[in-house]
Amino acid sequence: MKDLLKQIKSLRILVIGDVMLDRYVIGEVNRISPEAPVPVLTVHEEQAVAGGAANVALNIRSLGAQVESIGWFGQDDRGNELVEILQNKEILVDKEFRFSSTATISKSRVTAPNHQICRVDREAKSEHYQPDLAKLGSLISEKVSQADAVIVSDYGKGFVTNELLSLVRKSSKFLAVDPKPSRL
Repeated sequence: MKDLLKQIKSLRILVIGDVMLDRYVIGEVNRISPEAPVPVLTVHEEQAVAGGAANVALNIRSLGAQVESIGWFGQDDRGNELVEILQNKEILVDKEFRFSSTATISKSRVTAPNHQICRVDREAKSEHYQPDLAKLGSLISEKVSQADAVIVSDYGKGFVTNELLSLVRKSSKFLAVDPKPSRL
């Protein structure tokens, strides 16, 4: 096992996929709102963590590998926060994958002890997250060919397209794909 972990530390891994910012709003419910029959949450804690393919990148980095993340990082507060989370763990995010046209996907989970009350999703339609391969294709191919392994993490949000998968297959030394079930 130690030899395997030692080998992982020498690898350059490229994670491509649907990145998102996950938020957790944690508190307790002690009453029902007088305005509508919904619980009132008193917030005790809020957390922001990397979600989707960004979480995959963090997990691989925790094993010691050098990691770069490619996905749709919006030029918005959520995108800035997600990039900062990754960069604080020494995960590379190329500025070419910071986009101004559509905000970063986020999922906010509102929880009380022992249960989730609701989830708030902030995302556009999947076609808004598709990479422009005419513009980015050669950069992606270059990054894929420089990596020891590529992991594609598809959450069905739009960044992973059949064209992107085809491009990655052509240049990768080793490819692992975690597909959205609808893509199987």
